[in-house]
Amino acid sequence: MLSTTVRSGSNLCQNSQMKTLLLTLVFLCLAGATSAQDFGKGMEAMKRGDFAAAVVEWRPLAEAGDSASQFNLGVLYERGLGVGQDPSQARRWYQSAADQRNAPAHVSLGRFYENGFGGAQDYVRALMSYETAVALGISEAVEYRDDLAAKLTPEQVDEAKRLMSESVTTAAGKEPTPQQNTIALATVRNIQGNLNTLGHDAGPADGIFGARTEAAIRAFERAAKLPVTGTVTDELVARLEQSARAKQGETGKPSTVASAPPKTITNQSECDIQAAHPGDDSRPPEVAGVPFEDINIALAVEACREALVQKPGDPRYQYQFARSLHKAQRYGEAVILYERSGGQGSVLAQKSVGFMYANGLGVAQNYAEAAKWHHKAAVQGDADAQHNLGFIYAKGRGVPLDNVQAHLWYSLAVEQGNEEAEKNRKLLAAKMSASQIADAEQRTREWLDQHRR
Repeated sequence: MLSTTVRSGSNLCQNSQMKTLLLTLVFLCLAGATSAQDFGKGMEAMKRGDFAAAVVEWRPLAEAGDSASQFNLGVLYERGLGVGQDPSQARRWYQSAADQRNAPAHVSLGRFYENGFGGAQDYVRALMSYETAVALGISEAVEYRDDLAAKLTPEQVDEAKRLMSESVTTAAGKEPTPQQNTIALATVRNIQGNLNTLGHDAGPADGIFGARTEAAIRAFERAAKLPVTGTVTDELVARLEQSARAKQGETGKPSTVASAPPKTITNQSECDIQAAHPGDDSRPPEVAGVPFEDINIALAVEACREALVQKPGDPRYQYQFARSLHKAQRYGEAVILYERSGGQGSVLAQKSVGFMYANGLGVAQNYAEAAKWHHKAAVQGDADAQHNLGFIYAKGRGVPLDNVQAHLWYSLAVEQGNEEAEKNRKLLAAKMSASQIADAEQRTREWLDQHRR
């Protein structure tokens, strides 16, 4: 995680190279060929914070049926960015994208059904949406699905599966194939690897079935003179395998794109090499660490996925995998892993969770949660978290406005050389009475005496 800083008058942020607020759009960064230019204009507008302009670019595409634009409009309506916050409109656009088997839209739609956002609450359809997201390759949706299924009756679970099967049949116009019902991570990775071998850019072989993979499938189908559907069928898998082997000059040898055995994890793993934070004291001493902006997404995601297979629940690998997914802008997956690592005491993960909540990345913006997670890291002595917590108290975001508490946390960060905290403390002190400053300074001395023992 990069050093978390807070700029005066801004949201919590991490680095001048990153926008303070970015949306969960990584799955949906490729529109159809005829609309790619306009879609790209929307992405550029979003990145510079001009959400109204993004709406102008994406709405016509969404109305014309582009699932990426539909999902992105759902995000904007859910968060009230560039448009008035409107859960019913968000639900409408998520539904439109989900009807086209857009994987992240199914996760969002599941949340809306489960919580009754923008319409009626419907646990069965929520479970159906989560189940579909899992089938389309979003592994983190497994937890949502299982948590909800545990609350339902067997009959409700069966009904959700039936609805899912019907939706697949409707979308494909025929009985669903095994891949359409349960597109396993390894299957999608294998498909992506073969597509890349054949020169059809599916992006990194990460097992996530998104718009880029679908577009590559369509390109292969056109080249192979197959019906152009963009969906996974038994025939597609077989033809891809055959064509990839032929191009590689291999006969009779099965593809090893996704079936190679995982690397043996030693003290210094490939995940550490690709994604360790330079300031992480738990990293192997011989590993220098990688600045956030230098993370190679494809290598880091793959390496850290394998590391967690070897050591499930390891907080360092959870954090490093989250960091890789964060760099890929797969925010929803990243925040789950940040929370798991932070729950085991990782200070870097804790302040990362705080950052995600403060900026609404992968989760609904929630300053109370941001304050809670920054506090966890701050009491462990992290200067960035202390600075951010000072900012939160100074602005009264998620906590009661408290200048004395803000001054305390700024001062603790200043003790560790945080220059931004020193600037913000001076600005804050100008608004405080002499007695308030004296109180804050006394609390700071007491805190330092207690924690230096």
